Amino acid sequence: MTAILVDMDDCIVKVAKVYDIPPDVIRGIVAFESGGQWAARTYVYDHKHLFDPNDGHPWRTLTMEQYCSDEPAEDFDGLVTVTEPDEEWIGQKTKWGPMQILGNITRELGFTGKFQELMGSAGVRFGVAHLRRLMNEGRSLDEAIAAYGANCPTPKGISYLEQVKSWKKE
Repeated sequence: MTAILVDMDDCIVKVAKVYDIPPDVIRGIVAFESGGQWAARTYVYDHKHLFDPNDGHPWRTLTMEQYCSDEPAEDFDGLVTVTEPDEEWIGQKTKWGPMQILGNITRELGFTGKFQELMGSAGVRFGVAHLRRLMNEGRSLDEAIAAYGANCPTPKGISYLEQVKSWKKE
């Protein structure tokens, strides 16, 4: 099993209280998603859902060419005063921090900082906020966990939910 750093565990416990999510669920997601690493980052080149942080709604549908492109579309803006268009484009298509939360989801949840800030406690906070949002949409905790990891590859025969729930503190 993956060990969780003490300072990360303190963060997990605090955020768990705020969002009323069991700490071991968060620990399990962190262990599975990042191996307990604060600075984990994974680029998802074919991610197709982007968010317009300046207008506060999903951005238009991407063309097939834009779907897999590392270059931002000409009409895609960065977050005013925070990111350039190319940084925003890549940042929204990247999974950040211990919970590997997608950049576009953090923008939907109101994150207005630089994406690198998600490689720390902000990544835990926004990952748990997303899990709580999934529950607030009517999902049970187990359904929310499964939805959180819907696109994550798992070992053959083991679901994301089983993997997360099998985490035990060492």
